[in-house]
Amino acid sequence: MKKSIHFLLVILLGSCNGSFCPDDRKVGDLSLTANTKSFNPYDSESRLVFENEAGDSLVFQSTNGLEESMDRLCINKLCTEPKIKGNSTCEYYDSEANRLVFFSEAQNATIDFLLFSDVVAEDQAQFFQAMRIGFSGLNASALAGIVSDSIDASNISRENISIRNYFSFIGTVELNDRTFEEVYAFEEFNTTIYYNKRKGFLGFDTNEMTWTLKE
Repeated sequence: MKKSIHFLLVILLGSCNGSFCPDDRKVGDLSLTANTKSFNPYDSESRLVFENEAGDSLVFQSTNGLEESMDRLCINKLCTEPKIKGNSTCEYYDSEANRLVFFSEAQNATIDFLLFSDVVAEDQAQFFQAMRIGFSGLNASALAGIVSDSIDASNISRENISIRNYFSFIGTVELNDRTFEEVYAFEEFNTTIYYNKRKGFLGFDTNEMTWTLKE
C-alpha cells in the first residue's frame, strides 16, 4: 500500500512541474488584411465630437493613441496537463490586433474600437477578422461587431464564432435632422449605436437623447 501511495505522489509531482507538456510553439503570423483595416477611419490623433438635439457637445479623445498588439491564436493543442493544473500548450499564430479607446472629457463615457482576428473553430487553422465597437457611459451601453474578412475559411457560421452581437446594415438613417448613408446599427436594451466605414462611430440613441457625430 505504501509503495502505491509513493508511486501516486511521484505522478502528481511530475504533473505539477509541467514536464508532461512541451512549450507552446509558434507556427505562423496573421496580419490584419487590407479589407479589415478599411473598417478603421481613425488615426492616433482622432478627436470625436458629438452633438444632441439641443446643441450640447460631447468630446472624446484617445489618450493612449493606437495600441498595436499580438494575440496568440491556438490552432492545435499539443498537450493538456492533468486536472491538478489543467493548462494546455499548443501550436499558435501570432495575430495582429489594433485598438483605440476614446474617453470623454468628463471621463464618464468610453468608445472602445477594436480590429482583431480569431479562430473559426478549435484546433483548425481557419480564421476570421472583425471590427468591434463598445460604448459605455451616460446611462447607456452596447457592444457589437462586424465580420470584416476570413482567412482559409468559407461559409462561416455566425452562431459558432466568438462574436455574440452583430451590427445590422440598415442603409440610410436620419439622426437629429441629419441623413447618414451606408449605416450599420445595433440595438441593445434602451441603446442603439451607429457606425459607417467612412466616419466610424456615428453616435448613439437612447430613450432620453440622440447624440450624432459633428461634421
